[in-house]
Amino acid sequence: MAKDVVSELLGILFGEKRFPTRMVQSLIITAVAFATMNEILQIIERGLKVMVLIQITFFAILIIFAIDEIKNGNK
Repeated sequence: MAKDVVSELLGILFGEKRFPTRMVQSLIITAVAFATMNEILQIIERGLKVMVLIQITFFAILIIFAIDEIKNGNK
């Protein structure tokens, strides 16, 4: 089966065949769908990492202000 797919793809690339068979069409569609899904998941993952960094930074700033208030309140 893998040999068939490779030979079909090579035939398409080098112009020996005009249209891919149904099997190759479905494999190409599946590959594109997986690649697209992977890209979307990577974008979501990057977005989540950015959100976590923003939250950590925000809480660090709050802690710094709280420590400053405690120090100034004791004077």
